[in-house]
Amino acid sequence: MIIYVYAGYPALLFLGRLARKRHSGRVSGSAERFSSPVSVVVTVHNEAAVVCQRIADVLAQDGPVGEVIIGSDGSDDETVNLARGYLDSRVRVLDFSQRRGRALTTNDCVREARHEVVIFTDADTEFKPGFVRAIADPFADPAVGVTVGRLLWRSANGECAGAYWAFELGLRAMESSLGLLATATGACMAVRKACFENLLPDEDADFSTPIHAVRKGLKVVYVPEAVAIDEAAPTAAAEFRSRARMVTKNVAGTLRDLRRVSPVTHPGLWWSLVSHKLLRWMTPVFVLAIPLSVLGPGTASIRPAVLALYVAAVVSAALGAAAARMNFHVPVAAQAWNLAVVNAGMLVGLAQAALGRRISTWEAGEAGAS
Repeated sequence: MIIYVYAGYPALLFLGRLARKRHSGRVSGSAERFSSPVSVVVTVHNEAAVVCQRIADVLAQDGPVGEVIIGSDGSDDETVNLARGYLDSRVRVLDFSQRRGRALTTNDCVREARHEVVIFTDADTEFKPGFVRAIADPFADPAVGVTVGRLLWRSANGECAGAYWAFELGLRAMESSLGLLATATGACMAVRKACFENLLPDEDADFSTPIHAVRKGLKVVYVPEAVAIDEAAPTAAAEFRSRARMVTKNVAGTLRDLRRVSPVTHPGLWWSLVSHKLLRWMTPVFVLAIPLSVLGPGTASIRPAVLALYVAAVVSAALGAAAARMNFHVPVAAQAWNLAVVNAGMLVGLAQAALGRRISTWEAGEAGAS
């Protein structure tokens, strides 16, 4: 299962993309421009430190920004006052005094949006020049319901994707070219307002809205030219918490969406959700099962090799952790340690989801990436 998640599924996507490209002569769609203004929604809670900078960043875009909606979810700092003090008629502040969570605040912001296309982003995200134009242009095709930008992370080494995130973006590019993409990134995505469905309190737009679009027969398109920058998790502990929270929050929603969609009418959606999301989240379970899997009869011939690889992976992760604590970077070991942290977070998230925990609120500075 691990080999399928990290090699088999990507290989099948690659072959499908190659076959489609040879058949049609191209993969990407129309180069038409979307000329109508768009609404940009930033849902915030206690983001006084960055809200003005975020507004300025959006308004500086050369794309058709018709309005910037700041939806305050029960902020009790200066976020609302600072946003209201921004002297531009395109800035609208919706101050919801009761804290209800990102999903319900997002629902109200979309309802108030004046334009056909709504861009979602986070308070601490930065758009690269041309982002709004690039993320909006695919909506010139009426068959497009959601577009997804390319999020990069800012770290001490500059702006990058990292091996794990680069793998994720590669999957999205191939799924998009095959019409199978059903996931997004909350910090840099856009939706056609007509296809937006109200989110439940424990849902996120980046997980649920693309699935809603596919169910309506609309396309979800990955736009690598629409680049946004976010802050990387500063520590392994922060990365662990982010992964645990993401999986806890989205397992129930993904299972709920799978129950709503027939695998007969939407086989591609089912395949991508199971392969891209559910089985990836279950990887740590498969990892823990490896030692047990080679103890049964008929495995004697492969047991030494499998256990040797297992031990090597564990030692590499431990070396990466030790090097990180001493501020050294050992490339292979660092990737092994990062993968261990990610999978440990996903394992905790699975356990919390299985115990029925639901998450609807967030704190300032939390990442919005999938």
